[in-house]
Amino acid sequence: MRERVRDAFNQITADEKLKEQTKMFLAQKRRQAPARRPVRRMAAILVCLMCLVLGVGGWAYLPPHFGHQH
Repeated sequence: MRERVRDAFNQITADEKLKEQTKMFLAQKRRQAPARRPVRRMAAILVCLMCLVLGVGGWAYLPPHFGHQH
């Protein structure tokens, strides 16, 4: 990945100082980017699984006559 970025920057015809400043800016932005998305996705998956387990587990423990009126 780094080689691809380096090769892309080498093809740019710009002042070396501008190239370096741009590299530093992009590196800083990459470090500042929040890494919450995988955590949120995992949390959503866990909530869905919990609901499924509780729903199936609750259904299994209900007495057979629950909800039926005779």
